[in-house]
Amino acid sequence: MEAFGFWFFLTILLVVLGVVLGVYHWITDCYPLHIAVGYLEQAEVAAYADDMISLVEKAYEITSKYHGNPCWWFPTPETNFDLINKNLKNIIDRLYLIKKLPKTSDAYQQALDDIRGKLRTIRECIASSIHWVYWNWTTVLSIIICFFLWLGVTIIVILRS
Repeated sequence: MEAFGFWFFLTILLVVLGVVLGVYHWITDCYPLHIAVGYLEQAEVAAYADDMISLVEKAYEITSKYHGNPCWWFPTPETNFDLINKNLKNIIDRLYLIKKLPKTSDAYQQALDDIRGKLRTIRECIASSIHWVYWNWTTVLSIIICFFLWLGVTIIVILRS
């Protein structure tokens, strides 16, 4: 019975540790990307280039902390943060040029519509990369190590009983 209590305690400890580490990983690595997606959604509906610039710069400030491709299983350009950041920077530069046009001109409105389409695509790319940021190879490796640690202790407890 004493062995069962130890095994139960270890199981609870590993589950709690897994939940705490999972939540911490989500808050520090994934949640900021959700915030960036929110900024880009708001930029899509912004009426003026000035508002768009502010929102896209906030999103870029967040995404610029991510580099490379978080997708370790069949990576694609869609989830490549270097390309996402390059495109966001180009959009910001372009918005500064658009800002100089008269707000009532057709060119201003067409340029903003073009930017909205690009922001929608980039927002979708960031959203599709979030689960890869969470399930990176270190997270998966940690889960595997904890599982085998639990399994090993369970086998030892059973053999000693």
